[in-house]
Amino acid sequence: MRRRQSRRRRCPHRRGGLRGRLFAWFVFAIIATAGAAGLVFKISNADRWRAEIERVERFLAARFAAVWNDPAAREELVSSAEREFDVHLTLVGENGEVVYATAGTCRGRTHVVPVPDHGTVTACVPNPHDHGTKVALSLVVAALVLML
Repeated sequence: MRRRQSRRRRCPHRRGGLRGRLFAWFVFAIIATAGAAGLVFKISNADRWRAEIERVERFLAARFAAVWNDPAAREELVSSAEREFDVHLTLVGENGEVVYATAGTCRGRTHVVPVPDHGTVTACVPNPHDHGTKVALSLVVAALVLML
């Protein structure tokens, strides 16, 4: 009689029982599936993503090269780009002088676009999208739901 009571008091998710082992394998299968799917998406979209970035770089370089020597047009392009893309831009001439800079320091990711014969445009994205945190949180929530 005591044996039966002591067995009931054990945690149902312990390694020793069949139920616990099935639970552990089920959780492992979910995590492995999510990892494999994420890896496939990352590998399959890497080339396409890089090609899109290069297209945007070429477009920005051409637009800034066209207005670099016209302060009014350059200011309009910078302000519209900052407003529409939610970035902060810094324009640096070929000899290192800062042509335009947003006040403050960059606390996000930066991306430098060379503008041939003029200098560089540095874009600072203050609030980068963090998909890794969302994925981790989703896995934690899924594991908590399975435990219930």
